[in-house]
Amino acid sequence: MASNPLFDQTINHTFLLDIHCVIPRENTYFYLEMKKIKILLFFVLSFCFIITSVAQEENFEKGEVLVQFKKSSDPIAFIRKFEAETELGIRSFECLSAIVNIYKIELDNVSEDLDYVISRIYRYQDVINAQKNHFITSRETIPTDTLFNQQWFHKNTGQTGGTPDADTDVSDAWDITTGGTSTHNDTIVVCIIESGGVDISHVDLKDNIWKNYAEIPNDGIDNDNNGYVDDVNGWNVSTLDDAVGSGSHGTRVAGMIGAKGNNTTGVSGVNWDVKMMIIKGQNASNEATVIAAYNYPLIMRKKYNDSYGEEGAFVVATNASWGIDNGDPANSPLWCAMYDSLGQYGILNIAATTNNNVNVDDVGDLPTACPSEFLIGVTMTNSQDDRAGSGYGPTHVDLGAPGSGVLLTAPSNSYTTSSGTSFASPCVAGAVALAYSSPCADFINYAKFNPSGAALDMRNYILSSVDPLTTLSGEVGSGGRLNINTTIGNILSDCSTNSCISPYSLRENFITDTTAQFSWGGFSTDYLFYIQKSGEPVVEIALINQDSIFFDTLTPCASYSVWVKAICGADTSDVSYPLHFITDGCCNNPVIYNDYVTPDSLNLYWNPVLYATAYDFRYRKEGDVSWIQTFTDTVSPLLLNGLDTCATYEFQIKTICTDSTHGFSNSYFYATRGCGACYDELYCSVAGANTNSEWIEKVTINGASSQTGNNGGWYQSDTILLGFKAGETYDIKIVPGYSGFNFSERISIWVDVDHNGQFDPSDKLLNDQSTNDSLISTISIPLSTPDGITKIRIGMNALENPVACPPGTSFFGEYEDYCVYIGEDAGILSENNTFHIYPNPASEQLYIKSTHNIESVIIYTLDGKNVSREGAVHSIDISSLSNGVYLIEVLTDGGSSIQKFIKQ
Repeated sequence: MASNPLFDQTINHTFLLDIHCVIPRENTYFYLEMKKIKILLFFVLSFCFIITSVAQEENFEKGEVLVQFKKSSDPIAFIRKFEAETELGIRSFECLSAIVNIYKIELDNVSEDLDYVISRIYRYQDVINAQKNHFITSRETIPTDTLFNQQWFHKNTGQTGGTPDADTDVSDAWDITTGGTSTHNDTIVVCIIESGGVDISHVDLKDNIWKNYAEIPNDGIDNDNNGYVDDVNGWNVSTLDDAVGSGSHGTRVAGMIGAKGNNTTGVSGVNWDVKMMIIKGQNASNEATVIAAYNYPLIMRKKYNDSYGEEGAFVVATNASWGIDNGDPANSPLWCAMYDSLGQYGILNIAATTNNNVNVDDVGDLPTACPSEFLIGVTMTNSQDDRAGSGYGPTHVDLGAPGSGVLLTAPSNSYTTSSGTSFASPCVAGAVALAYSSPCADFINYAKFNPSGAALDMRNYILSSVDPLTTLSGEVGSGGRLNINTTIGNILSDCSTNSCISPYSLRENFITDTTAQFSWGGFSTDYLFYIQKSGEPVVEIALINQDSIFFDTLTPCASYSVWVKAICGADTSDVSYPLHFITDGCCNNPVIYNDYVTPDSLNLYWNPVLYATAYDFRYRKEGDVSWIQTFTDTVSPLLLNGLDTCATYEFQIKTICTDSTHGFSNSYFYATRGCGACYDELYCSVAGANTNSEWIEKVTINGASSQTGNNGGWYQSDTILLGFKAGETYDIKIVPGYSGFNFSERISIWVDVDHNGQFDPSDKLLNDQSTNDSLISTISIPLSTPDGITKIRIGMNALENPVACPPGTSFFGEYEDYCVYIGEDAGILSENNTFHIYPNPASEQLYIKSTHNIESVIIYTLDGKNVSREGAVHSIDISSLSNGVYLIEVLTDGGSSIQKFIKQ
């Protein structure tokens, strides 16, 4: 269970008081008077507080917080809202990893209580995790030994006074593989994340430094579209370029993983030929750069998987020879979560534990205490196979590896002896990469089919293959020290003995109802392809000189499975991993589309379904019980004439097939034109609005009000808000809503007075008025405005003058759209009329008040069609009418009169 950072801090303070503040128990203290005891205790506790304060030095970047947001959230909107509600100044806001949505917040005041800030951040639903930006320290013990030319950790003969065979047996593993590539010719990559980088020009390292050959150097273009420009040599997360050279610590780490072997020069790494991807700058003294650093190998491995090896990099492991002593994973959920993200794409992560002789299960450690199954925590052993004073813990430290007194590369083509878990961790990372080069095609096939599953299998191979040591029993999870030769041997023992390698990466290029094409990778020229339709026998197809196959006789809407074998002379391989699919062509009902509308017609069409013998088609006016008409054998398109003006119709279709006909489809609704521009025209959309801090709360025009609150940036209503009369001036009131602080807002209003479906400059009736409270003003309807239903748009923008059609870039504010009726008699009682209707506009019930006895009430559309007839009533239900303008005729004993009313 995640702990409360505030509670943890209190506990830690108490713990330090217990340890550091020991009160001497000499007899003189017991005979002091109570008053003297209190005075003495006061001074002792005061001294303890000072010690505690010193012991609790800040181990994080002041004024900085790291936050992970939900995928659906808007981080920029969060920042504005957070700043407004908390009155905490934000200096900068930086994206560290777009894939996992992690950002760094820098506060104006570096003295802010970050525990308080984080507690406020967690109140927002968009936040997944938040934490401080902790400092990182290298896991390195300062070297004291002089240069020597023996590497006991590869093959220990007791040459340094150690115990013979207290090594990783890698020299035996080299009889099997020396690394470099997989059985499938994938270039195996280990990512080294180092604060100071690596001397990539070192004579013993330069041939094994990974380069991004998909990038053109120094052209200022992201040639491989991975989000990084000119990243030829890797990436520097501080300078945002590929300057990754130098770094004594990183050069030694690289020497352990991949100093060039068998080149008559210097030393050898665990791998002779592995490629090392260098990420520099994560030690810009804070945790934010750690997340940014891990993002690079994550992106490159994802590209590799998605492109079936054509792009990106086959990164199998990362190495972290740095961390936070006594770090609590509960305070660093974003950092820890990166390991799961990396693992999902097939990357196993290796990390050095502390160099202090402590149980990290009790005191904590980062990153080795992170609860990810894609992470291996490593402690350090020496040439006697003893744990060399470094961290332990059977839950979070998984195994030991040589790291004390190891001879490695150093900058400027030199070599040095070093000690620390910093060099035990890369020994394991190098072992992972070497194991991926094992001559086991089965394992690489699986790595391509299920990258995360292969990463977990590799973790199990590493931990189950250790040399058990009594000195590590109960101290590390595996109970032993790394043995690379046993790891590779166990992989090979689980591997198929068939020398004919199975095909891999079987994939579909396309599938239709009767056709499909498949391709795969392999090392043969000839293959046996198998296809099985569900419930039928397997069909075997021999393929000579081809690694793809095309089918054009498949059954529509049928389930199939396919797999492949390689032919190697007289032998065949094991089968590939299968691929399952369903062909198109099921007797599904197609989607009904409409591409032409008039006031009395609709033109409907649909995409034909293969093997359909006919279609049943039916429609009815919305709200009617009975279907108007059913067509059979209808072909697309279908033109329907004679429809009511400004009416919505419901449509359904049923595909008729020989043996798999289903029922009618879901309903589709389309309306005829003639309702007015507000309904007939397609107005420009509103995009980019951010309403976390402010929005339009209420609109009031000439007494008609709409209070909608926060609608996420764009409120669209087909309600007729009110009626306007050309040439008249109307009072308006716009009320902004705020989540906290009242910002200054700019408000504009447009009315499409020429009914053309656009907001032209002449349609702007309220021009960029500012307020931080309610805006009260007027708008005037031009005298030349024609009658009809059109659209009004109210726009509010916090920082810029609103434009009618926002371009889509982010802005703070909101827009609201309504329909309005413009006409002489909208809601106006004529002197010649003998009755009054109300409300107008109306939505459910229309009431009639007359000075005469009502005999009958008739409602017509504007083109004269009778849609309702009632007797002597004083109210009429209009809820079933489509929105729009209607004529109502009231016959009384004094004659008849007609008025217009608006149904909304």
